[in-house]
Parts: sequence; structure tokens; C-alpha cells
Amino acid sequence: MRRFCKWALVFGMVLTTSETRAQRDQLKVKVGDQAPELGFEELLQAPPGTVANWDNLAGKVVVLEYWATWCGPCVAAFPHFNELIEKYKGQPIQFISITYEKRKLIEPFIQKKPIHAWVGLDTDKSMHRAYGVRGVPRTILVDKQGRIVGITSPKFLTEKIIDELLAGKPLSLPGMAGEKPTGEDTDDGPQPLFEVLIRPATGENQSFSRSSGQFEATGYRLPDAVAFAYQTSSTRVVVDCELPKDRIDFRVRVPADNGRLYTYLQQALEAAFGFQALRETREVEVLVLTAPDGAGPALTPTASTGGSYFSSERGRLNGVKQSAAEIGHRLEPFVKLPVVDETGLDGTFDWRISYDEQVEADLLKQFEKELGLKAARERRKIEMLVLRPAANNGD
Repeated sequence: MRRFCKWALVFGMVLTTSETRAQRDQLKVKVGDQAPELGFEELLQAPPGTVANWDNLAGKVVVLEYWATWCGPCVAAFPHFNELIEKYKGQPIQFISITYEKRKLIEPFIQKKPIHAWVGLDTDKSMHRAYGVRGVPRTILVDKQGRIVGITSPKFLTEKIIDELLAGKPLSLPGMAGEKPTGEDTDDGPQPLFEVLIRPATGENQSFSRSSGQFEATGYRLPDAVAFAYQTSSTRVVVDCELPKDRIDFRVRVPADNGRLYTYLQQALEAAFGFQALRETREVEVLVLTAPDGAGPALTPTASTGGSYFSSERGRLNGVKQSAAEIGHRLEPFVKLPVVDETGLDGTFDWRISYDEQVEADLLKQFEKELGLKAARERRKIEMLVLRPAANNGD
């Protein structure tokens, strides 16, 4: 019998580069540093004649939010930021949203997707470099003395954090105790040119990040990792072999995104855990989505210039640039059934709903009320991913 209590799988090749981790760290600001100067080519949505510099912002705390129109997580965070901005209106706090994109793109975009903050255009990326921002979204918090007191993600910026910021108290932000952010490396040497990593989970929290040529995940259940690798839902995975119940971390990194990232992860998972994955048609219970009256008020044509994005937390689901079929796919883990799209809705949509996590039926109720989508249980023949023991699984 194969034992899974201790395992790890790593493929790697290292190429020496001229820029080491230590050299890159010199470009990053840290908590406790004095905030670098502000320098925008243009400042939108500020009072006429406003100059954004630390002298003019003295005595205020400042939230710098780096974003881009193509960034799904950034666009998804707009409603959350707008709620915070409205709540703290009149208090000594200034929100500034920073993008390197040009005015001709930003102005029509924020007409469709309003941002209630000042919008700073950093078209030469000087402020991105000064603040060490190499990926978005990124939230940087500055206290009334102009010191950086937090570097985080938009989802961690809560009312509690802002209250602490205004009161000058230490911030209770996740990751403030020196944890390694997802996707960053800890060593000072050259970084792998090609890498596939699977190991037991190093923590309890689940996270995921993706950039060009790589993705990294922590704390995944194995069926969820398999579903991700094969671009399906865990509700469509049938396990007909023995698999470990421990959670895993995994990472795939290649020199350029050649379209095979998922294939590498599939091969690594099969090799590490001794199964083979086969696609079979089976008759199962599903949830069929329809839209008898068309799209509801919370299902609007997308404004994002980037890719599809989805997030879920604390009784909220938030999607950017998703088709009706993708919305159904995102619903599957919550209803624990495969979802079949028969809405007939074309195009892609931005959507956001809130629901009561304690009431089982409330999620589908809000789908119907806010998105105009009805759901009915039926039995259908659909493709499932079946995991069986690998043919050479004897040792």
C-alpha cells in the first residue's frame, strides 16, 4: 500500500540571473519606512487645483490602492472600497487609487465602474517603482506622520483596520508578522527557470495567486487541486481510488506562459499520488440554471478590460467578466452539485450578491432575486472526471 504521510515532488532547473532576490528587495518599501514622494502625471476626481503631496496631506492617514482596468481582483474590490470611503467621509483619511494606464482609458472605465477615491495616473510607473509595486492589487497604508504602516491586499482592509489606522494603533493585518506572501520566494539565490512543486500544506489558510508563467496555491484539499488542474469543479470529480486527506501546497512556474501550466500540474499530481484521471459521461443530479426574464439588476455587462475573476468571502460572491456558464461553474461548490447553464444569456457580466450563510436556501434565493437566474434540480448525463488507481501503482 502506498503511504502518503510524507511526500513532496519537485522538478526544477535553475538559471543564474543578474538580479538576485537581495537586489530586488532593495527596491521594496517596508513597514516602518517613510513613504516615498507622491508624483502623479494627472489626478482625477480631486477638487480643482489639488496637489497630492505629503505636505498637503499632513495630518491625514492615506490609503494608496494600486489597480488596473485589466485586473479582475482590482475591479471586484471597487464596491468594498466605495463602501469604506462613504463610511469614513469627513474623517482625516484620503483614499487614492493609482493606475499606470492613460486618461483616455481610465475616464470611460470609471464612468461604468465608479471609484469614489481620487484617481492618480502614474503613467511613467515612477510611483510603482518607488513603492515596489510589481503586481496588483496592492494596498499601502500610510499614517498621519507619513510612515508606511501596512502593505496588504484590498480584502484585508476592513473597518477595524481603518479604525486602528486613524487611532494610531498597531494594525492587526494578516501577514504583518513576517509571513511570506503567496508567490514570493524566500531565498537570495537564483530563481528556478522551470519548477513544479507539490508538498504537504505549510499552513491552514487556503490562498491562490497567478501571474504570467506561474501559479501558486496553499492549503488545497487534494480533490480541489485535481479539479483546478483539470479545469473542472470538485463536484464533477469522482474518486474511485485511495487518496490522502491532508491538504497540499502546489506551484508551477515556467519561463513564459506556454499554455501547459495545467498539463504540468496534472502530470505531477498523478505521479505524486498514483492515480489516473479519465473523463466519463455519467447520469447525475444537477442544478439547471435558466433566466426566464433575462438578466437581473445585479448582472451587468462587464466593464473590465482584463480576464475573468471570482472571489467569495463572508456571505458574498463577486464576479468580473464572467459568462453565464462561468457563473454556474462558480456556484457549484456552494450548492455541491454540477450546474448546467441553460440561461441563453450571451456575453460576459460583472455581478455581486450577498446572502445569509446560515440559511441554506438563501444563496439560490438571492441568485433569482439579484441575478434573475432560477435553479431547478434535474438528472442529466454530463462529463465527469473519474480518478482510478494508476496501472503501475504497485510497489
